[in-house]
Amino acid sequence: MLAFVYAGQGSQYVGMGEGFADEVWSEEQLKQTKFVQPAIVSIEIAITDALKEAGIIPDVVCGLSLGEYAALYASGVWDKATTMDIIAYRGKVMQQATAEAQCIMTAILGLDSDLVKKAIDVKGFVQIANYNCTGQIVIAGEAEAVIKAAEKAKELGARKCIPLNTSGPFHTSLMEDASQLLAEKFKEIEFSDMKIPVISNVTGEILQGNIAQSLVAQVKSPVQFEKTIQTMQKMGVTRVIEIGPGKVLSGFIKKQTPQIQTYNIETRSDFECVKQQLLPAVPAV
Repeated sequence: MLAFVYAGQGSQYVGMGEGFADEVWSEEQLKQTKFVQPAIVSIEIAITDALKEAGIIPDVVCGLSLGEYAALYASGVWDKATTMDIIAYRGKVMQQATAEAQCIMTAILGLDSDLVKKAIDVKGFVQIANYNCTGQIVIAGEAEAVIKAAEKAKELGARKCIPLNTSGPFHTSLMEDASQLLAEKFKEIEFSDMKIPVISNVTGEILQGNIAQSLVAQVKSPVQFEKTIQTMQKMGVTRVIEIGPGKVLSGFIKKQTPQIQTYNIETRSDFECVKQQLLPAVPAV
């Protein structure tokens, strides 16, 4: 069983997506959410289309945060133009939501969720934003509070605390305004039925019911990627192709379920390599 898994914001870098990128984005642009989100998703869509043309079709799809939108594209919920329109809007409203705030995100390695909850009990605003995999949880909020929480996490035994390359407190209640603006945007959008199951960030389980409602909740709710990996395992996924810049999600999957074979496609040469490895095992379409 094959899954496509789509990278989210934070893995971007200048020159990413060689052979699939429409343009080269500058370092300054890639610090801004309104540019980063369309840049990443445009690459992910191009790779998805190339895989489909080669006859490599997933049994299930998912993504981390932003990557869930590429997964919904792969599932047939929107066409390319609609997906890119939504992403341009999402990036803009997410950047605007915290434009005046000094906010950061930090990954805490080596603590369970109970200890992370103790660590974030500090003065100021900080919440859990991502449950990435066993032993890795992301916190987000006001910069000073997140720094204090990271220091407390180290005192509680955290192995590392790593600041992330993002520009806002995503997946916390500080994104309430962005979520409401997304809700309004989705009223204009036509949603087609999913042709391929999509695993939701909000629940970590197969997305059921109202897609728009789930995405509105997603932007202000913790990402349940650890549960997503568990769901793939329960479904019988044996192979995963991570699509987009970096190999972050493959790392999460390998740590939690080392029996799942992972592949990565970001560049045209990656695509050719993976195609050669997978095509003999993929039924003709």
